Amino acid sequence: MEGERFLLPVVLCAVFAFAGDEPAAADNRGHDSFQIAPDSSLPERMGTEATAGDSLSAAVPQPLPLCTLEITTDPSGASISLDGALLGSSPLNQPDLHAGRHTLVFRKPGYFQKKAVIELQAARKTALHFQLSAPARLSVKTEPPQATVSINGEGKGTTPYTDSLIKPGTYRIALHKENYRPVEDSVTVVSGGRVEVIDTLLHTDSYRDSLQQAAAAAKIRRKRFSIGLIAGTFLTFLLVLAIIEKQD
Repeated sequence: MEGERFLLPVVLCAVFAFAGDEPAAADNRGHDSFQIAPDSSLPERMGTEATAGDSLSAAVPQPLPLCTLEITTDPSGASISLDGALLGSSPLNQPDLHAGRHTLVFRKPGYFQKKAVIELQAARKTALHFQLSAPARLSVKTEPPQATVSINGEGKGTTPYTDSLIKPGTYRIALHKENYRPVEDSVTVVSGGRVEVIDTLLHTDSYRDSLQQAAAAAKIRRKRFSIGLIAGTFLTFLLVLAIIEKQD
C-alpha cells in the first residue's frame, strides 16, 4: 500500500507534465506559421532581370564596317575635303571611312569650287570621278548699243557687256531698248570657252509707224513751205512790176 501511495503522485505528475507540454507544442506550431517561407519567385525575378540585361546588351548597335573611297578629278591635283577635313589631292584612295552621307569639296586654282554630297556603303569601295569647271567668257553687243542686258532674269547692265568669270552652262539672254523689239537668245557656254553674241535691234511696229507719220507730216510741211515760197516770190514779182509801171 505504501508503494502504491508513492507511485500515484509520480504518475499524476507525469500526466500533468505531459498535458502541459501540448500547449507549448501548439505555441511552437503557431510561431512556425509566421516564419518567412523561401520566396519561390526570387529565382524567376532574377532570371527576368538577367534576360532584360541580355536584351539591353543586344540592343546596343554594333559599329559598321569601314569603307574605302577612291576619287579622281579632271583636271587632277585638286584638294579634297570631306566634311570639312582635308583628305589630300586627287587622285585619292582613302580607306577607313565611316558609312553614311558625307560632303565633298574640291578646290583648284583657276577653277570653280565644286561641292558634292555622297552616300558611302559599309564594307564597300566607292570609286567616283568629278569634272571641275574653269571660268568662261561671254560678250554681248547690239546695234544700236545701250540696250539693257538680262541673263536668266537678272539685270547685268547695258551693251556692250562682258563677263569673264561666267560658269559653264546654258543661259537665256534678254535684250531691251526703248522703241526697239526685245530680243532673246539662248547660249551654251563650255568650261574655259568664249562666246560672243551680236544682235541688230529692230524698231517696234508702233515706233516705225510713228516715224512714217512724222516723215509724212514733214513732207507736207515742206510742200506747204515750197508753195508758200513760190507764192511769196510771185507776189513780190507782181509788186515790183506794179511799182515800175507806176514810175513810167
